[in-house]
Amino acid sequence: MGTLLFILSFLFVFGLLVFVHELGHFLAAKRSKVEVLEFGFGFPPAIFKKKIGETVYSINAIPLGGFVRMLGEDGGEAQNPKSFAAKPKLIKAKIIVAGVLMNFVLAWAIFSLLYAIGFSSLIPGTENHLGVAQHIYIEDIQKDTPAFNKGVQKGDELLTIDGKKVTDVDFFRQETKNKIGQEVKVEIKRGSEIKSLSLVPFSENISGQEVGRIGIAVSELVKANNILFSPIAGLSESFRLAKLTVLGIFGFFAKIITTFTLGEEVVGPVGIAVLTNQVRQLGFTFLLQFIAILSISLALLNILPVPGLDGGHLLVTFVEKLRGRDINNSLKNTLTMIGLILLIILVVIVTTKDLNRFGIIESIKKAFGF
Repeated sequence: MGTLLFILSFLFVFGLLVFVHELGHFLAAKRSKVEVLEFGFGFPPAIFKKKIGETVYSINAIPLGGFVRMLGEDGGEAQNPKSFAAKPKLIKAKIIVAGVLMNFVLAWAIFSLLYAIGFSSLIPGTENHLGVAQHIYIEDIQKDTPAFNKGVQKGDELLTIDGKKVTDVDFFRQETKNKIGQEVKVEIKRGSEIKSLSLVPFSENISGQEVGRIGIAVSELVKANNILFSPIAGLSESFRLAKLTVLGIFGFFAKIITTFTLGEEVVGPVGIAVLTNQVRQLGFTFLLQFIAILSISLALLNILPVPGLDGGHLLVTFVEKLRGRDINNSLKNTLTMIGLILLIILVVIVTTKDLNRFGIIESIKKAFGF
């Protein structure tokens, strides 16, 4: 069952990211009146196909994303007004960048939802936005303890202790730790009602040390103070992560150029699969954050001016606009092939590193008795 969930979670995350990316290209092409020959979920062989209008919609056997096949994307049919090749450079650029924008929109939508409902942060800094605060909620209550006896309930928000605002879990623990047998005043919020309670911490031995406790387990949730702030905070967080990702990409290439090595933080498809499984076990809101982070990373990697990526196609379109004429299709295809080969080599190197890092090669050897 664990292995099945491992595979399904990876396919869901990776498939969603690439599918949303291709959906951006598809919608932009349709809006620009470019004929889309096929829009497929997954990669062939096909399981199901249905033609609606001029487009074939397909569901394919390899659920690792999707693809959009447009008329004239190979440079042909230049005289056909529905051909990609016949469209002005600005329209082509819009279609090319639409996938990147959709990945960013996905991240924005996820973070907007998370800020609306509240979430435990996967990475630090998510609370540092306008209209957002870190809230401390009571996650569990131990029976026959001061908190239980005073009617504290799961889901109550912990506001203050002895008049001091509770800002994080560590602050709360420190405030009760050294007050065994001493009365502390706690403010909690339940719905719209605020209650003031007087509690006397009892002594509990934790790792050989006597500490004061009132019998509750608490958790930190980042949440917008008002649901109207959620999309603003979601957008702000998306831009913050985009900035961090750009810095990471520059660091990645700088290390390759200066030391001819890959940083330990670099992972490929195998690493993403392992991390997806680990994050999935933390909970659904953690998985959503991970998807948003990956979506931003995919968007920014795709916009790099590398042949074979969207950024490479965008660069070619820009150069053609400056030259006033198109680059020879043969040269464009050659550059794209070179770019794809380099990307495949990079993926192979990173994958090999991942297989060793996560002990997968050793596991395979043991399974086959080597």
